[in-house]
Amino acid sequence: MHAGFRVKLLSLFTAGLRQLDSTGWIALALSGCVGGLWQSLRVKKRGKPGPLENGAPLPRPGELPGKIISAETASKLDRDAIVTAALMYTPAIFNTMRILKRLNPADTFLEAYFTHFRRHGAQFFDHYHLAWLWAHYFAPRRILEIGTRTGISLCQLLSAYVDQSVIETAITCDPFLNESSPETVRANLEALNLPVARVEICKAKSCDLMAKLIEEKRKFDWILIDGDHSHKPALQDLDDAVLLIDVGGVIIFDDISETGLDLLGVWKNWKKKPKPGTELRYFEDLHGKGTGWAVRVG
Repeated sequence: MHAGFRVKLLSLFTAGLRQLDSTGWIALALSGCVGGLWQSLRVKKRGKPGPLENGAPLPRPGELPGKIISAETASKLDRDAIVTAALMYTPAIFNTMRILKRLNPADTFLEAYFTHFRRHGAQFFDHYHLAWLWAHYFAPRRILEIGTRTGISLCQLLSAYVDQSVIETAITCDPFLNESSPETVRANLEALNLPVARVEICKAKSCDLMAKLIEEKRKFDWILIDGDHSHKPALQDLDDAVLLIDVGGVIIFDDISETGLDLLGVWKNWKKKPKPGTELRYFEDLHGKGTGWAVRVG
């Protein structure tokens, strides 16, 4: 707003206040009191919403670092509140990718990401957004990533931690057949000063690793499924993730939209499948490559 216009607007407002008689001032004060009382009664009646719940104000960055998600909190999470809060991390996501681009100039992932961003504009949402939000708010201690490539997803997740010492284990799995290697993943983590020593990079097929983890009765708070995008193996990875996710944990499934790899059918079929002993809440967003996520509430 132009400075001269602001001054003129302020002078008009001040002149209007000067013309108020005592009755006008009383009416103005009463209207403010009534409005405040009405708002307080509304909040008291319905209860103040928690962060990321429907009707909650957008939390300030750094307001809730390290708050471990409970089953009760998980049951109240609101999809729109999650997406709205996560979108504030877009600049950080792109900055992380620009740093990694300098290390891997032949990698075109940054350019591909920009294509999705330009297509969807301000609504663009990706599992990187969810990674930043989840690590920032809930700081998962046990991480499992299926599909590593150059490690960008893991770099995004770990970059969002306020206190990385809470991480107990981070396992990332990929057969590394073509585009990358464990050495590239380590180099990318080191470039961002992330805790490489806490990361176990497994060169393996997801079905073999997850079967081993299930046999060991391991549990995780964050499981990303972004490996083999063929329908049958992707569905198997989701099924295995159900046996590995702990209460309050989240399973993330990437590339469900048509502009991703069109795995929405796999996601929908998995949602319909019975999961004895496990209760999940499902969310999705298609403004980008498409991200589905399921939070275990029981």
